[in-house]
Amino acid sequence: MALPESITIQSWFGPIRIIPDPELGQYRPKRRVRGRRRYYRALRREAETFAATPSGWYDYMHWHVDWPGMGNLRWRERREHLAALFTTFRRLLAETAGWSTPHQVWLQIDAFDSAQDAVYLHTPNPNAENYPNTFEGTAWDAEIPERLREFVIDPTWQFGRLEDRWTHFVVRVRPAV
Repeated sequence: MALPESITIQSWFGPIRIIPDPELGQYRPKRRVRGRRRYYRALRREAETFAATPSGWYDYMHWHVDWPGMGNLRWRERREHLAALFTTFRRLLAETAGWSTPHQVWLQIDAFDSAQDAVYLHTPNPNAENYPNTFEGTAWDAEIPERLREFVIDPTWQFGRLEDRWTHFVVRVRPAV
């Protein structure tokens, strides 16, 4: 089966590439969303108390902050989820800073679907010879879209844009030269 062709559309982050396939569409809440203030309070609390255990290995382990896809409804919702995502990213970086195990931590933003945004932790593992992740195809030090500039503020972070079948943004700690 051939992969569907991608098209370019306008998004909150400027022009992005997507695959126009109904099966790969955006996640959105199925019913009316009630209790938003309580939901966002709990989301912030979860992000601020996020913790990962330094035992074992991680094979592209990742954590999503917006499974229901509420960030696809409006920019206000997306911004709240991005804030929680970047808080989780900072917490994971701080927690893994003292680890003796080699590891990689990065954040990935799907330009089209908020439900796919995630923070990743990857270590050498017995599943595959896939460590370290090479971020193949990612254009590093890409221009940061205006709406993401408030989040990508740490000078030690490196911003990348991945244009494969669809557009993703990647944030990681700048590698030592």
